[in-house]
Amino acid sequence: MRNGKIVIAEVGVGPLPMSYGALMWSRPDIHMIMFEPRPDYYLENLKAANGRPNVELYNVAIGDDDGRLKLYDEGTSSSLEGVASPFAQHHKADPNTKPYFEVDVRRISHFDKGDIDILRVDTEGHEFACLKYLVSRPQQIVVEIYNDLATYINPHLYEINEWAAANGYKRQLVHDSDFTFIRS
Repeated sequence: MRNGKIVIAEVGVGPLPMSYGALMWSRPDIHMIMFEPRPDYYLENLKAANGRPNVELYNVAIGDDDGRLKLYDEGTSSSLEGVASPFAQHHKADPNTKPYFEVDVRRISHFDKGDIDILRVDTEGHEFACLKYLVSRPQQIVVEIYNDLATYINPHLYEINEWAAANGYKRQLVHDSDFTFIRS
């Protein structure tokens, strides 16, 4: 909680129609912290947020190390270089031939004040990089694990499950491509 508001963090916001956080902007009891590395999706969400004081929106990728990396342009499935993303696993194309953006990368610990109540992470295979540097221990964590056709499995599924168990979480729900963990 922050100033009496529930804090929800969304890592990997995507375009406005897919933004979970955008559904919460008008709620006075919610404070949103949102991360979107693609410049076009970030600007679309920023414009729609329209300066709301309960919305923090950052144009960064959440990752292991601070710096800059390539974000391969796959639309809503864009992924950071060096990540075993759906693109990397299935297209087997030379990533150097794909269009990309240079993006800023930061650890979640730079933004996490220890007050996140709900965390939603969809970063195309880089979800564990968010969890392992998390300061907060949210009541609920939603993590993308696989795609609907089960042709992609998160490369850090084992580490995610181990982290969850070590930090007092139980998997509560599997819905679409996400696992939902609840703090016990």
